[in-house]
Amino acid sequence: MSKKKTYTFSENRQAQGGITSTVLGILSLLILLVMGWLAWYEKGNGGLYLGSFGFTSAVLSVCGLVTGLLSFRDKHLLHSFSKAGSILNAFLLVIWIFIILIGVS
Repeated sequence: MSKKKTYTFSENRQAQGGITSTVLGILSLLILLVMGWLAWYEKGNGGLYLGSFGFTSAVLSVCGLVTGLLSFRDKHLLHSFSKAGSILNAFLLVIWIFIILIGVS
Protein backbone atom coordinates (compact mmCIF):
# COMPACT_ATOMS: atom_id res chain seq x y z
CA MET A 1 0.00 0.00 0.00
CA SER A 2 1.16 3.46 -0.78
CA LYS A 3 1.08 6.30 1.64
CA LYS A 4 -1.87 8.57 1.46
CA LYS A 5 -0.97 12.16 0.61
CA THR A 6 -1.98 14.66 3.23
CA TYR A 7 -2.21 18.36 2.76
CA THR A 8 -2.03 20.95 5.48
CA PHE A 9 -3.74 24.26 5.01
CA SER A 10 -2.60 26.36 7.91
CA GLU A 11 -2.64 30.10 8.02
CA ASN A 12 0.96 30.81 8.89
CA ARG A 13 1.77 34.46 9.11
CA GLN A 14 5.10 36.22 8.95
CA ALA A 15 6.82 36.99 12.23
CA GLN A 16 6.18 40.63 13.14
CA GLY A 17 9.78 41.10 14.27
CA GLY A 18 10.98 39.88 10.89
CA ILE A 19 8.90 42.46 9.07
CA THR A 20 10.18 45.17 11.42
CA SER A 21 13.76 43.99 10.86
CA THR A 22 13.38 44.13 7.09
CA VAL A 23 11.86 47.62 7.22
CA LEU A 24 14.71 48.86 9.43
CA GLY A 25 17.23 47.29 7.05
CA ILE A 26 15.68 48.98 4.02
CA LEU A 27 15.61 52.30 5.88
CA SER A 28 19.26 51.91 6.84
CA LEU A 29 20.15 51.04 3.24
CA LEU A 30 18.35 54.13 1.94
CA ILE A 31 20.18 56.34 4.42
CA LEU A 32 23.49 54.73 3.42
CA LEU A 33 22.84 55.41 -0.27
CA VAL A 34 21.70 59.00 0.31
CA MET A 35 24.62 59.76 2.63
CA GLY A 36 27.05 58.23 0.14
CA TRP A 37 25.65 60.37 -2.65
CA LEU A 38 25.71 63.53 -0.51
CA ALA A 39 29.31 62.86 0.57
CA TRP A 40 30.30 62.44 -3.08
CA TYR A 41 28.36 65.56 -4.09
CA GLU A 42 30.02 67.64 -1.35
CA LYS A 43 33.44 66.16 -2.30
CA GLY A 44 33.98 64.74 1.20
CA ASN A 45 33.04 67.91 3.08
CA GLY A 46 29.77 66.65 4.51
CA GLY A 47 30.53 67.57 8.05
CA LEU A 48 28.74 66.72 11.22
CA TYR A 49 25.28 66.25 9.70
CA LEU A 50 26.31 63.42 7.39
CA GLY A 51 28.17 61.74 10.23
CA SER A 52 25.21 61.94 12.57
CA PHE A 53 22.82 60.55 9.97
CA GLY A 54 25.31 57.77 9.27
CA PHE A 55 25.56 56.92 12.95
CA THR A 56 21.76 56.91 13.18
CA SER A 57 21.65 54.49 10.27
CA ALA A 58 24.20 52.23 11.99
CA VAL A 59 22.06 52.23 15.14
CA LEU A 60 19.00 51.36 13.04
CA SER A 61 20.95 48.49 11.56
CA VAL A 62 21.89 47.16 15.01
CA CYS A 63 18.27 47.42 16.16
CA GLY A 64 17.09 45.65 13.01
CA LEU A 65 19.62 42.86 13.47
CA VAL A 66 18.61 42.29 17.10
CA THR A 67 14.90 42.40 16.22
CA GLY A 68 15.40 39.97 13.34
CA LEU A 69 17.34 37.50 15.44
CA LEU A 70 14.85 37.67 18.30
CA SER A 71 11.95 37.03 15.91
CA PHE A 72 13.23 33.49 15.32
CA ARG A 73 11.88 32.59 18.76
CA ASP A 74 8.29 32.80 17.50
CA LYS A 75 6.98 29.33 16.80
CA HIS A 76 4.50 28.39 14.09
CA LEU A 77 5.25 31.51 12.06
CA LEU A 78 7.06 32.01 8.79
CA HIS A 79 10.58 33.39 9.04
CA SER A 80 11.43 34.50 5.52
CA PHE A 81 11.34 38.20 6.45
CA SER A 82 13.33 37.39 9.59
CA LYS A 83 16.07 35.81 7.49
CA ALA A 84 16.08 38.60 4.92
CA GLY A 85 16.11 41.35 7.55
CA SER A 86 18.83 39.72 9.62
CA ILE A 87 21.09 39.19 6.60
CA LEU A 88 20.50 42.72 5.28
CA ASN A 89 21.13 44.34 8.66
CA ALA A 90 24.26 42.28 9.31
CA PHE A 91 25.62 43.25 5.88
CA LEU A 92 24.84 46.93 6.47
CA LEU A 93 26.35 46.83 9.94
CA VAL A 94 29.61 45.48 8.52
CA ILE A 95 29.61 48.26 5.91
CA TRP A 96 28.95 50.93 8.55
CA ILE A 97 31.69 49.59 10.81
CA PHE A 98 34.07 49.66 7.84
CA ILE A 99 33.10 53.26 6.99
CA ILE A 100 33.46 54.37 10.63
CA LEU A 101 36.88 52.74 10.94
CA ILE A 102 38.05 54.43 7.74
CA GLY A 103 36.84 57.77 9.10
CA VAL A 104 38.63 57.29 12.42
CA SER A 105 42.00 56.52 10.81
